[in-house]
Order: sequence, then structure tokens, then C-alpha cells
Amino acid sequence: MGLDYTVYLAIRDKETKVNQHIIEVAYWRKGWSIRDELNLIADKPIYSLPDVYDKSDMWHTCSPAVLQAVVDLFKDNMNDIMCDLWTNSIFSAVSTRDHTIRQLANIYAAKYWISDVEDEDAFRYMHNDPDDVSMERFNDVCKNIDKYEIVVIFECTQ
Repeated sequence: MGLDYTVYLAIRDKETKVNQHIIEVAYWRKGWSIRDELNLIADKPIYSLPDVYDKSDMWHTCSPAVLQAVVDLFKDNMNDIMCDLWTNSIFSAVSTRDHTIRQLANIYAAKYWISDVEDEDAFRYMHNDPDDVSMERFNDVCKNIDKYEIVVIFECTQ
């Protein structure tokens, strides 16, 4: 269980709570301690939001404030190469930490973009997959931000 772990931004309709756009921000494969720690953060009542989907251990919808807790988790453990976040993975500790640093850059860009949705650079840099950047999506969000809300989705898949 828990081979893949993804963090998304979902831009959803404020009234219906239906997702209009989903953006993959960060992704880990076979990082079990990372999965466990992110799930602990996502489960905290201060971040958890109701969702139109059934809540399960595999899917968590959170307020954007959760991103700071994710940043803090990784920043607080960056200097300890032997911490579980980096060693409890199929990959080497150095590789897992390096990958996380790259994902952390996306998360920082997402945090900034949420505070300024018209920032095109932040929008581009928050995407985990550069091929997924859609300027039509960007323009839609900028034009309709009053109709949308931004939430963070954590998904654990096998």
C-alpha cells in the first residue's frame, strides 16, 4: 500500500465544490515515511475540509494553509540525511531528499501563486509536470477567481 503520493491544487467551484481544474504540484514514489507524515498533517482538523468525494485514508482535502505545514516538515528535516523521511524509501536517502527538494520548490511556487493568482511565473513553476501547464487554465482562474476556491488534495495510491 502507498506506492505513490501526490499533492494537488484543486480549483473548485465555491458553491458546488466541484473541481474545475486539478494541478499536480508534488509527487513521491515509495517514500513511506513521507506518506505517513503527510497523512498526519492532512488529517489535522485545522486543515481538513469537507469534500464532495468520500473521505478515505487515500484522499484528503485541505485548506491551502496546509502547505506551510508541509514546508515546515521538510525544512525541519533537511539537514539530517539519516532521518526516516529520507531513509524509509526504496530509493537512497540522498536521492529521496534531492527529489523532495525539487517537489518543495513546486510547493513554494504554489503557496505564492495562491496569494497572487495573476503571477504567471508562480503558476508555471508550481506544476510538477511542465507539460501540464495550461495557459487556458491560468486565464480561466484569473478571470473567474471570485467563483473559485483553491484547496489542496493529498492522494495516496497503490
